[in-house]
Amino acid sequence: MMASRNENPIASKEAAGNRFIQSAARHRKKALQSKISDLRTRSALPQSQTRGIIQEANLGINRMDNILQKKTRGRQPTTGAAATTRLSTTSRLSTASTLGQQTPAKRK
Repeated sequence: MMASRNENPIASKEAAGNRFIQSAARHRKKALQSKISDLRTRSALPQSQTRGIIQEANLGINRMDNILQKKTRGRQPTTGAAATTRLSTTSRLSTASTLGQQTPAKRK
């Protein structure tokens, strides 16, 4: 029988309740950011009212930032000699693009 995600040992470091809190905080933060964006671009309210609403929304965003645990992005850097000798994808691409610029133009 297959284990559910909550029973999976890979997901054991974060409980189901914690995942719910994190996702709810991310949704709330996004809603507050959208509210600020709408007020700045589409609102017909006087500036004094919008300033107060934006301040309240910024306080809410700061509260959500305190709740949120930052997700790690991308792969963890490798350590050792292999990491220093290998070129990253961006450095290989930049080398290839600069070499391509050095070739002479085709004759017509």
